[in-house]
Amino acid sequence: MNRLKMACFAGVALCALGACSEKAADETSVEAPASEGVSESAADAAAMSEEAAPQIGIPAIPGMAFQYQYRFRVPIDAIARVQQDHAAACTVLGPERCQITGMTYEKQGKGRIVANLAFRVDPVIVNSFGQAAVATVEKADGTLDTATIAGEDVGSGIALSQSRSAAHSGELARIEARLKAGGMGDRERRELQARASELRDMLQNGHEERKAGEGRLAWTPVAFDYQSSDAFSGLNGNRPFASAARIFGDSGGTLFSTILFLMAALGPWALLIGGGIWAVRRFRRPTVAAPTPTP
Repeated sequence: MNRLKMACFAGVALCALGACSEKAADETSVEAPASEGVSESAADAAAMSEEAAPQIGIPAIPGMAFQYQYRFRVPIDAIARVQQDHAAACTVLGPERCQITGMTYEKQGKGRIVANLAFRVDPVIVNSFGQAAVATVEKADGTLDTATIAGEDVGSGIALSQSRSAAHSGELARIEARLKAGGMGDRERRELQARASELRDMLQNGHEERKAGEGRLAWTPVAFDYQSSDAFSGLNGNRPFASAARIFGDSGGTLFSTILFLMAALGPWALLIGGGIWAVRRFRRPTVAAPTPTP
């Protein structure tokens, strides 16, 4: 009887161990794909961060007015398209946040184009606007050569102008009160009137100066300069094979155009010279050799 009980207990224990081991195996098989998915998502995020546009920008600082300038090198056949994409991106933002202030597109000889696009952008979105522009250039096999950000302390100038205007307003009020009181000579009256006119001009200039400074704080000038890339600088590190294929096609087209030009320019002359040589040989009389004297 004791042996039977011991055998039953042993069987129950083995079944419990088997169930535990199967549960652990199931948990392991369930957790493995999750960790694999996390690793894949991390790899995708790392790849996206590597391909993303460079983070170029300065945080907004109260009272500081900034000016952004980007210089891009773009394949010659993509400059117009990239320039249009940048202009369209500004238009989508609306005139309250982005305005186009100028544009140039100039061909300087064969194989060279220089273009420019100027904006006024809301300081809150100027950094993201520049990053999106760089990403557009990179999609067109272009590169960012330089990015320059210049800042100026405009807020301090506005505060100083306000302080001066307050002092001028106080002095003007005292002069006007003195003029209304009367009881002064003609010379003193003329001097006070001249000083009052001078103070009014100074107040007007200070108001215009502050208005201009506030406008500089409300908008950030952004300039995009485009320059066509040559055969060597056109090799983009992100898409080298596409860039090489494009450069090969451009070089082959240039070679074919050169051959056609030479044939068109030199072909008639070659035919004329060849025809002249053939005519001379065709109609030239044969010369009779002189007899050899016998010794």
